[in-house]
Amino acid sequence: MTSFINATCISIIIDKLNFRRLSYSDLKCIAFTISTMIIYISFLVSSLIIFSFFIANFKPQIPTVDLDSVNITNLNTKAVNLTATFDLSFIFETPDNHKRNVSFSDLEVRVLWSGKDKITLAKKILLPFSQVENNVTKIRAELTVIEVFTNSSDVSTGIGAERDSGSLHIGVSLTGSFMLRDGFSEALRHDFDRIVVKFPPGSNNGTYVLVPRPIFPNLWSNVM
Repeated sequence: MTSFINATCISIIIDKLNFRRLSYSDLKCIAFTISTMIIYISFLVSSLIIFSFFIANFKPQIPTVDLDSVNITNLNTKAVNLTATFDLSFIFETPDNHKRNVSFSDLEVRVLWSGKDKITLAKKILLPFSQVENNVTKIRAELTVIEVFTNSSDVSTGIGAERDSGSLHIGVSLTGSFMLRDGFSEALRHDFDRIVVKFPPGSNNGTYVLVPRPIFPNLWSNVM
């Protein structure tokens, strides 16, 4: 039964092929058409690749931001209110944007305690600034704890316990906006979580440093 079906199928295929025999001119026409289609498709693919490369090179590149270091000084959980000073430094790097300057505005920095629902410990509005292309700038910001946490609060108790253990876990957020010279504007938001600030035994001063630290030959600094 199977061989009969196969033979029948083969016979049908042969009949279809013999229904019309192609002349030499027909074959030449088909070959020319196929060749033309291949050339056209190749040209189309090449054009798409070149166009994508063109767009990628001329599209404005978004600047990058890294949290470089955190220094906590005078952390006091025994006073009437929790007190501490946070010295933060950020690295702003602008890529090659074809002579487009970048302007940053509405920048707000927050320091949060990771121990309990990411409570905001300190916040500050930074001054607007601008960068040229291919530029690296270190922005420093000094924040102090907002006066809402008493020495008996869960926040003060938890922070004191973490400090005494040698590691305080915090988060840092940076929000705002940036605009390129041609008017292209976009929101800016960076969240740096799981920052571990190391405290020596018995000390109220702790430090966090980005490791490994990037090396920038031309680094500009600005304190806000």
